[in-house]
Amino acid sequence: MANLIVNGRSNTFKVKDEAAFREALSELDVVIHSSAEGVSLLTGDEGGWPNHDHEEDEPIDFLGIVSSHLAEGEVAVFVSAGWEKQRYVFGEAQAVNGAGEVIYVGTDSIYDMALKSFGIEPTRAEA
Repeated sequence: MANLIVNGRSNTFKVKDEAAFREALSELDVVIHSSAEGVSLLTGDEGGWPNHDHEEDEPIDFLGIVSSHLAEGEVAVFVSAGWEKQRYVFGEAQAVNGAGEVIYVGTDSIYDMALKSFGIEPTRAEA
């Protein structure tokens, strides 16, 4: 069985209080980088953005946590890509604003786009 590998990073965005933001994310598997422009995040050792607490068997509202700390007028964008050997490759991006509104796009959307644009249903790029 192959391992699924996922890597991701965010854009740089400003938060209301960096210390409080770091505390809110302290138990999650993310890496926080600071710069004069704001903060950016990288996925941690587990890969992917946190979405489930395996010890407590509870979902994690990662985007909700980030949203609650965003400075006014900021949007956080999280981009990730993953693969399982060469059998399956994917990419996705999510964006969240301070009101908690989320948008999502995934590479799988290309199949519907191709069907609508060309009238031909393509085979999937997976083994």
